[in-house]
Amino acid sequence: MKKLLLVAIGLFSVLPLFSKGYDDYLAEAKKFEAQKRWCFALGSYYDALGTEGDFESKKEAYDAYKKLSNAIMDGKPGLGTFNEFTMHDEWRKLLIDAEKYGSSFCIHDIELSLTKEKLDYATKTATYIARAYTHTSRRIWDRYEATINVVQNGYICAWQEDWKDLPAASGNNGGCLQCQRRACTGLSGQESSDWKIPDVLF
Repeated sequence: MKKLLLVAIGLFSVLPLFSKGYDDYLAEAKKFEAQKRWCFALGSYYDALGTEGDFESKKEAYDAYKKLSNAIMDGKPGLGTFNEFTMHDEWRKLLIDAEKYGSSFCIHDIELSLTKEKLDYATKTATYIARAYTHTSRRIWDRYEATINVVQNGYICAWQEDWKDLPAASGNNGGCLQCQRRACTGLSGQESSDWKIPDVLF
């Protein structure tokens, strides 16, 4: 059997990762931050850190990413000061923002193959088998961890039982402000203020 075609594509990915320059991503992140589109801002800061160049030249993006991600991991729905009412309302907005951001790319790659099985010389027809395989893209998964997972962990910290109109969050221990961050851990089991950006970038 002869394999005729092998194609790898990223499903739903409109643009490849890191397709723009550092300055472009940084400006984009600042624009999203000004609009309080916090998850998109995280994503653009992350993409800025993935561009070519040494770490020192990306310090502004790194510091901005850390400031924003730490605030969210501490249970805040972004940067700023919140009371009990605005915490609820702004978390609603952040969850919607994260849903929109997450739907803009897919963490899986799709691999398609077309294999010739046999030829029928009498009817002059050929039989082919098409197969599709999926696998997780490491670089896109790291982007997911640096954005969607940050929001998810922050929401677990912030969620309150009387937020009846918002999704329930498992693993909550009263919210960060109430539990004084006892239940607040980062993606690697660290406290959120010590959480590190995925090492794949450095």
